[in-house]
Amino acid sequence: AYEREKNSNDAAGNSINSNDTKGAQSALELLEKAEDMEDLSPDPDSWEEIRKILYEGLSLNPTTDNYNVSSQSRYLKVHKSFHERCRGDNMFSSQLWGLAQNLVGSILVLSRRYGEHDNNIPRDSMDLFWDIAQTLLDHLSHLAMDHVMSCVGNEREVERMLLGTCMILSNDFSACTMGMMEPLAGHFEVWARLVSPKTLMAILDLSGLGGAALRRCEMLGENASSECIFNIISASGAVGYDSHTSLADVEHCNYLQSLSILRTILFQCGGTREVISMVYDQFTREPREPEVLYNSFLLPYGVASPDDVQTLLKEDEKERKQNSKTGNLKIDVALSSVMKPFQGVMKVKESNGSSIIDTELEILCTQTIQLIQRSK
Repeated sequence: AYEREKNSNDAAGNSINSNDTKGAQSALELLEKAEDMEDLSPDPDSWEEIRKILYEGLSLNPTTDNYNVSSQSRYLKVHKSFHERCRGDNMFSSQLWGLAQNLVGSILVLSRRYGEHDNNIPRDSMDLFWDIAQTLLDHLSHLAMDHVMSCVGNEREVERMLLGTCMILSNDFSACTMGMMEPLAGHFEVWARLVSPKTLMAILDLSGLGGAALRRCEMLGENASSECIFNIISASGAVGYDSHTSLADVEHCNYLQSLSILRTILFQCGGTREVISMVYDQFTREPREPEVLYNSFLLPYGVASPDDVQTLLKEDEKERKQNSKTGNLKIDVALSSVMKPFQGVMKVKESNGSSIIDTELEILCTQTIQLIQRSK
């Protein structure tokens, strides 16, 4: 078992150290050979050590000498393998959440690095990023289903996961990538339904997702990240993408995802003036310094704990109450600005007919416009 072999290595002065190439390789090989999850996690401390090793392996920096996409892919396979073994057994609930949070953390880390490299992202790195994002979506589906079935017990894990998801969707690079997988942002809608409107408002305010989505709508999905991703996949034929994908296709997915996110935000928060004002405020002001939130949520060995996330949400709520006392937004301007992208879609339909705007998108926009109009 992993624990016995690890202790043997420790005794020989060869402890597993993720900063050491040989130690990390040894840890990976042991984890790949593991057959019993009970041997891997006999207690919380043992599992936490393993989770950290997996997280570090997924989040290697492309600029370091130890960087190896092949090795990262092996860590991802271990994540998938462990997830399948833990599913359906309540005894491994904490392991399932830990594995999913590792994926959230690695996406946030890698998307920031890749966003800084413009078009200089190797094909295999983009392939890996795509695979990690797709794996997270699979995990989100399973975790949401498990939570709905159990009903209670993981509320704080849900809130932590939703905050991580909102941070991913607030980042242009990772959001554009996810948009190509699911343009209607279905997973975000499902998870937004798992928390109360008050909690969702706090998470949205902290992540700035509403403003980010509205900015992308304003630009019709055009931004540096959509162009960067298109250049990478068109030059290299990255796996998971249609070889006939055009820049317009990437931008359309980005735009449609942003519309869908806005619709979910408005409906799940009741279409109140408060949520519309929040989205507009995020849209018009300078985006919050991302370093502050990232440094609070992303720690050296993974994302913040559920308790730390609760602290972040409470601090944000206090700040939001203070700002609401001094803020003096013109609600009519906010309503008009948030409604504008949905009205734009309907104008396209009126001028071009149904050949461009399908029924699903028409319903999405019509319902959202009606909701916003009721808030006037």
